[in-house]
Amino acid sequence: MPASRVLRVLVVDDDREDFLILRDLLSDLPQMQFELDWAGSLAEGLQALADDRHDVYLVDYHLGPDSGLDLLEAALAPGRPRRPVIMLTGQGNPELDRRALEAGAADYLVKGRIDAETLARALRYAARHARQLAELEDSRQRYRLLFELNPFPTWVYDVETLRLVAVNEAMVDNYGYSRQELLRMSILDLREPDEAERLKTHLATFDDRQRGGVWRHRRKDGSLIWVEIATHPIEMDGRACRMVIGNDITEQREAEERLAYAANYDPVTGLPRFPVLENEAATFLEQEGAALSLLFLDVDRFHVVNESMGHVIGDEALRLLADRMLAELDEGARLARFAGDEFVAMAPVLTPDQAVALAERLRAAVAQPIEGDGYRLFLTASVGIARAPEHGESAMELLRRAEAAMGRAKRQGRDAACMFSVEQMQELEDRLVLGARLREAIPRGELELHYQPILDAGRRVVTGLEALVRWNSPELGRVPPGRFIPIAEALGLMPEVGLWVIDEACRQLRAWEDAGLDGFTVAVNVSALQLQRPDIVRQVRDSLARHGVPGRRLEIELTESSLMEHVDRVQGHLADIKALGVRLSLDDFGTGYSSLAYLKQFSLDRLKIDRSFVMGLPGNADDAAIARTIIAMGHQLRIAVAAEGVETAEQADFLAGIGCDELQGYHFGRPAPAAEIQARLPRA
Repeated sequence: MPASRVLRVLVVDDDREDFLILRDLLSDLPQMQFELDWAGSLAEGLQALADDRHDVYLVDYHLGPDSGLDLLEAALAPGRPRRPVIMLTGQGNPELDRRALEAGAADYLVKGRIDAETLARALRYAARHARQLAELEDSRQRYRLLFELNPFPTWVYDVETLRLVAVNEAMVDNYGYSRQELLRMSILDLREPDEAERLKTHLATFDDRQRGGVWRHRRKDGSLIWVEIATHPIEMDGRACRMVIGNDITEQREAEERLAYAANYDPVTGLPRFPVLENEAATFLEQEGAALSLLFLDVDRFHVVNESMGHVIGDEALRLLADRMLAELDEGARLARFAGDEFVAMAPVLTPDQAVALAERLRAAVAQPIEGDGYRLFLTASVGIARAPEHGESAMELLRRAEAAMGRAKRQGRDAACMFSVEQMQELEDRLVLGARLREAIPRGELELHYQPILDAGRRVVTGLEALVRWNSPELGRVPPGRFIPIAEALGLMPEVGLWVIDEACRQLRAWEDAGLDGFTVAVNVSALQLQRPDIVRQVRDSLARHGVPGRRLEIELTESSLMEHVDRVQGHLADIKALGVRLSLDDFGTGYSSLAYLKQFSLDRLKIDRSFVMGLPGNADDAAIARTIIAMGHQLRIAVAAEGVETAEQADFLAGIGCDELQGYHFGRPAPAAEIQARLPRA
């Protein structure tokens, strides 16, 4: 090493800014004398190493495509003057730390966490350490010094007796024992009693190729730590020994355990997530003759609680529901949160009647009022039940079938429990087959639109069309909408189907306009799921632009339930669609739970009286009163009113007589392909 009071340092880093930062740090210490040079690549660093003009090397771990460990290896090569290398990295990483120190680095520093004193101390330490190593290269004292200066707990044990024969100061500091106490102990004394046997078995099969592992150690104060060890065979006073370097990774291990807990347990309710129950079920069902009941519970319309009262109250309600349901479980039963407002209960060896009884207890627990500061909630639940082995041989099969049964309970009016049946199994299989073919229907061109006319009630001329999607499958023939639409909704295909409908309606409008047909609109139905998608406005705008159709020719038809789900988001989307000139209409009015405030808030152009109120006209006094009320209310809000499901001349005349603006139904024509309906359309 050059004899000089100035410490000459080479910074090997592909980022010159980092070199300048290090130089500025050391300039804050005028009493210290350092001379810093910079090498911007591994090649430049290796050349400087060969020139041997520096006392210490500060080497970045990442040198572009190269690794700083390559320079470290060159610096420690046999026959080369030993120069200390301090490794640098952009972020703390115990694994990189360990690898660097094991490879022979003098120290390991993290950029951004270095102050002037730390850097100066590290450089001085590295230089001093290098001098000591050089002076003690061929002596036993050199080995001892290295051993003691290791910042990691380090110990040597006798392979035969397992007794500790040497420990360094870092081990004394970390474990809390004195050096004398440690030298009276064996490595078994550092372990928990339940791990001692595992360690003996491990050592019995140990060979020199095994260099490390992670173990749990106990300090003198009784606290447990996780230690990652690296071992090296050595000989000491003629005895076969092993030197062990330990790295306390307790904080890292605890962080990993917290992550594992978060992955397996719901933070809101504290319940396990479904994969935990799935693993338990797999183990249980391996037993011969094992029977298991799985219940899928959905809290009905819980989204209304979150939307109207906020997620804080919603989460409090879910926590309370979880506690109540847990109290209803028998010994051996388990409860998990599946997602959102859905829970899964699993219980072994229940008869069908017992499973139904458990479902009723869970429903009763949900139905108890939830009271808080200024509010009182009344909730219900729909429950589906599936049993092994009758309905499936795995938790996932049971889950799918219990969810299908829950769906049936909802379709039957909610607030009910339903057992999965053989008929449902066949229905589920049919739906899966139908769903698979439906996914291919759009790219294969199997969907088509039929159009049903909407007439002015007074003049009885066509003022609009409703576009209705139809599926003509080569394998299945014409599939009724009532069969494939629910499957599309269940599989999440409605946004894709809905996008095709909007684009096809715009294409057909362009074709009719080119043929001189004008003066009418085309209404397309948009599902709740499609309406909530962030790209719905762009899709409508792109379809209008692609086919050159003015927005006033298109009408978006919505249901009351789609308006009420995620009100704020839906309102924003509809306002943007309205800005394109597109008309908005509300279908099936009177069957849902819209309020007058929402009707005004969404700037609707048309209300459609549901067919259920038209069927009894003109003879049913209640239906007549409802129809009059809806028409009067719509007109008060300056919204046009149409009636759907008109099947007789008497119904048409009555509705026209009480002020209904437009009529739609089989009396005026069934849905038909574009070519058939074209003759009835008005010309420009």
